[in-house]
Amino acid sequence: MKKGSVILVEDDEKLLTNLVELLALKGFGVFGASCALDFFQGLAANHYDVAIVDINLPDKSGFEIVHHLRENTRLGIIVMTARDTINDKVKGYESGADYYFVKPLHIMELEASINNLLYRLGKAEAKNSEDEAPGEWEFNAEQLMLSSPIGKTIDLTVKESDFIKILIQEYPNVVSRSVFLKALNYEATGTYGERALYVMITRLRSKIRDETGKNAPIKTLRTIGYCFSAPVKFV
Repeated sequence: MKKGSVILVEDDEKLLTNLVELLALKGFGVFGASCALDFFQGLAANHYDVAIVDINLPDKSGFEIVHHLRENTRLGIIVMTARDTINDKVKGYESGADYYFVKPLHIMELEASINNLLYRLGKAEAKNSEDEAPGEWEFNAEQLMLSSPIGKTIDLTVKESDFIKILIQEYPNVVSRSVFLKALNYEATGTYGERALYVMITRLRSKIRDETGKNAPIKTLRTIGYCFSAPVKFV
């Protein structure tokens, strides 16, 4: 019986294989990735409770992954790395890690930290279920308005509305950045269009968080695109 699900990114193939096998023997559901791209693809495909992140990866800094997870998910986050300086540890915690462990790490300590995060996450989910009414997000394209399940409304700009509309039309699939660049008339080549899209999404997330007190249900899949991460419908 699985007692929690873990997604793990570690570029040392031997260590990755050992960790996946050991955690599976401990009763966890485990997905292992050797690079950031595989990690984000796995994250998009399934639900996980805890992420274990190495810092030195071939295609992206683990600190960036941790920051992304903290900003866009509710996962418990464990950093496990060979980088042992105090500056690295501080950066790990500032990026959003719940635990920062230096290799080598005994499997019993790793298991205990995962179980602790699962317990804390379970408590948080129970509190959220009491505080929030069930239901779907609602999107009104004509009125340029997005409404949360508890009735908080967010007024949208035209581009924000177009962005949300595409996400909902494709829900729950991930939509590539190139689709948004074309649909929103941003420059498709160079850095200007990417930057403009990023700024628009950042402002939209801030607007949603300010109005609802919750993180926006817009998930970023680095190097891939975006998806709406909660039940939603047109009205």
